[in-house]
Amino acid sequence: MGNFKKYVFKSILDFEIRPLLVTQETIKIQKQLVSAVKEVLPDELAKHVQHCVHSGQRLLIYTEAACWAAQIRFFNEAILNKMIGAAQQNITSLQVRIIPPIAGQPRTQQTSLPSAANIAMLHQHLQNQTEPDELGQAMSRLADTLEKRLKTRR
Repeated sequence: MGNFKKYVFKSILDFEIRPLLVTQETIKIQKQLVSAVKEVLPDELAKHVQHCVHSGQRLLIYTEAACWAAQIRFFNEAILNKMIGAAQQNITSLQVRIIPPIAGQPRTQQTSLPSAANIAMLHQHLQNQTEPDELGQAMSRLADTLEKRLKTRR
């Protein structure tokens, strides 16, 4: 009579959909905040705004590095004025936070090295010194290190 096989997994239709709808609405609001903030910022700086979250009376802006966070803070007043204009009147302060890099993920930023001509000029300048002092010795070691790194990068 009852030889029906019981399935361990539920169909997607068996789940309550309300939490999903709430999450989708939250994501939609956060995307609107990001686009509003990016409108105020210059294009080069807007590329580095990753997320925006409304928390109480504060707008949290997330970026990947401290240098971008410092530059975004210069636009504090403009961003707050934009939020007031975008019917987000209850936002009264702004905080910029840094998203730490994910462990094991390679960094995208490459260090820039001086050209071979500049390193040679540094070596030549240091050779012209009669008696190298402590700073001259440090500069000589730096020039040697830069030369080695430039050779390994090629």
